[in-house]
Amino acid sequence: LLYLLYPTLCMQAFSMFACRAVCDGDGATYLRADLSEKCYAGRHALFVGLVGVPMLLAYVLGLPVAAAFTVHRMRLRAVRTNRHLVKMKGHLTWGLFYSSFKRRMWWWELTGVLRKATLALIGVFGANLELMQVHLTMLLVLGVTLLTALVQPFGGKRGRTLLWLELLALASTWLTLWAGSVFNTYPKCQDPATGSRLPWCDAMAVLVGAWDVLAAVTIAVAFVWVKRGGCGPRAAQKE
Repeated sequence: LLYLLYPTLCMQAFSMFACRAVCDGDGATYLRADLSEKCYAGRHALFVGLVGVPMLLAYVLGLPVAAAFTVHRMRLRAVRTNRHLVKMKGHLTWGLFYSSFKRRMWWWELTGVLRKATLALIGVFGANLELMQVHLTMLLVLGVTLLTALVQPFGGKRGRTLLWLELLALASTWLTLWAGSVFNTYPKCQDPATGSRLPWCDAMAVLVGAWDVLAAVTIAVAFVWVKRGGCGPRAAQKE
């Protein structure tokens, strides 16, 4: 549950520190969630100290560090006993962090955690950047896509399938963000000068939407297929 809620927990933690200036020249900033609340003064300072900072330490940093430490300790124990991680005690609890990856890439899930935290950071603090917020997210997704394609972290007999599914999901995300930047430039797919409809924009909306639906269905079907096929210890030990 904490794993699934991690992006939301990051956004909630970051939102405690998201402030903006309201009046030019007064030097004061106000909480973005409530512009009547002055930042780092009075009640907000109390909430930052008692809630914001502990959330950063416990959730944003604490959860991934604790998971990585536990998996690393299991890995060292597996090396000492000449056993595979999937046969170690605790695999049922912690296996989702490493069981899909090659043995030497047991830490790869940390890159996913970093990606989620960075996206939450851009989402919360990038509100003032307008369209640049989308471009920053596109740059992040592109970097992750290239790194994943280069490293190829997935292992086991379904490793190649998992790699292509991951690249498909990342490509769909990038394509959706790109389409969103176009829609920001041409709201409602209308020409800003004349107000007339733009056929190419409508076509792009349909094509991108269809691509996203097809990608989601493909990933769901492939996920069921991979789970039914299994990625057992013998397949994993080959890596």
